[in-house]
Amino acid sequence: MTYNNQIQKIKTQIQDLSAWLWGHKVLEQDIETWVKNFENTSDNDDKNKLIALSLLSQFMFYDQREIKQALKSLYKDKYIAPLVKKYRKATKSLILNDYNKFLDDSLKKTRFSSIGNPSESSSIILYFFRQRNNIEKEFFIHSCELIVDERYNNLEQLVYIDDISGSGSQATNENFCKIITEIRAKIPMIKISYFTLFATTTALKTLKDSKLFDNVDTVFELDDTYKAFSETSRYFKNNSNCKEEFKKLCKTKYSKKFDLGKEDISRNKNGKLNTQECGFADNQLALGFFYNIPNNSLPIFWANSDQWQSIFKRYSKKYMLLKKGNN
Repeated sequence: MTYNNQIQKIKTQIQDLSAWLWGHKVLEQDIETWVKNFENTSDNDDKNKLIALSLLSQFMFYDQREIKQALKSLYKDKYIAPLVKKYRKATKSLILNDYNKFLDDSLKKTRFSSIGNPSESSSIILYFFRQRNNIEKEFFIHSCELIVDERYNNLEQLVYIDDISGSGSQATNENFCKIITEIRAKIPMIKISYFTLFATTTALKTLKDSKLFDNVDTVFELDDTYKAFSETSRYFKNNSNCKEEFKKLCKTKYSKKFDLGKEDISRNKNGKLNTQECGFADNQLALGFFYNIPNNSLPIFWANSDQWQSIFKRYSKKYMLLKKGNN
């Protein structure tokens, strides 16, 4: 089968995926426009188009229904189940009403919160988390409130809910560490957890090693097989030559066309931007949600500039820089 026939076949597969699983996020014209990004970039453009389309056909796109179901699992498996196990071990009770009362009392001494700015995706996740699990809104709070409001001094649990942690950097940055330190100083016995829908193995290690949280867990762990160009990549089975060639193009020729913002590029230990990354912190993911595409995914999917047309829309963070002397 020629490259052209293979390309047409996989385009049809992607259109079917979009219709059945991606909520029609990707239309035929979108695919045609996106594929043109890979023209005039190497000696074998058709081959690279086929590789790009193959990656797109394996993209893990989660619609609203799937996100809500994952949030249900997070609540049951990461929050409720440990409480039930703790109560069973302490009481040996087999009476359902006893468990229900214990869970109700525990929930009253728990608050759920998000990491980052209220306008960011973790707040969207918190809304769906409350909705899907039928939790009263009084149990949700901005964690800074715990520092200034005496009413929360008897809380037993603070649970942060997030959609994805690719590097662990957001939940371990200096400003957030200060918040956690102040909360622990004010409420010494509080248990602080951080639960995500998705997290890379690297991020989980970073979060656990930070010792900021009493409990770190995820619904779906993304090991190195989910990194597009890793040695164990699930996307290039038995085709290491194609993998290395395409990786080089992503890090060099394609990246020159992306025009990424500084917030979408991580920094090394010396503070220098890692400009040849394939996704923030070089996570190399092929993953996105109905409300946004994380910058941990390959930029070939979401970068948008005069020289590069995205296949999925990413809403990047905008940071306002205040000049000295401004009030």
